[in-house]
Amino acid sequence: MVLEEAPATAKSKEINQETHLLVLSSRSREGLLEYVQNLKIDLEENPGIAAEDLCYTLATGRGHHAHRLAVLFNHEDELLQKLTQFTDGELVAEPEKNIFYRHTKIVSSSKKELLADEFAENEIRDISREINELIRENADGLPQKLADAYVSGATVSWEDYYASSSASKVSLPGYPFEKKRCWVQLKKKNVEKAL
Repeated sequence: MVLEEAPATAKSKEINQETHLLVLSSRSREGLLEYVQNLKIDLEENPGIAAEDLCYTLATGRGHHAHRLAVLFNHEDELLQKLTQFTDGELVAEPEKNIFYRHTKIVSSSKKELLADEFAENEIRDISREINELIRENADGLPQKLADAYVSGATVSWEDYYASSSASKVSLPGYPFEKKRCWVQLKKKNVEKAL
C-alpha cells in the first residue's frame, strides 16, 4: 500500500480589497522585532499565502503576550511594506497608517495610579467584553477598533471573529525564543565540597 499526502489546494493570490488584520505579540521588544523580521522573510520567500489564512493562523494559533502589534492591510505588498516600516522605525506605532503597537502591562485593579503602559485588570475585562460584543454584532469599523483593543491587551474571541470565514491554518514561523541562560551558577566552594 502506498500512502501520500493529499495534494495542496491551490489558492489564488487575493485580489479583493477586504481589510485584513494581522496580529503578532511577544514577551519583549526584541522578541517582537525578531518575530516580525522572521515573518517578513517567510512571506518574501513564500509569496501568495492567502491573507485570511495568514491572519487566522497568527490570531488563533499563537499566544498573545505583552508587546503587541496589529497591522491592517488590503494586500500582501502593503503588508510587507508596513512590516518593513515597523522594523525600520524600531517599534513605532503609526495608527494613521494602520500600524498599531503597544506594550501593555496588566496590573491589579486595586493599584491607584497607573503608569502610561499599565492597564488595570478590570479595565482589560471591560475592553475585552466590549470588543467581543462588537465582533458578535459585526459592527462598522471593526478592524480598526479590534486592532486598538488588541494592542491595549484585550482578550479577543478570535474564533467568533473568524466564524463566518473559510480560513485555514498555514505553516508560519514560530515564536522566536529569547536566548537567555537559565542555568544555576554554583559557587566554586560548593562545587569543591561536593567533590
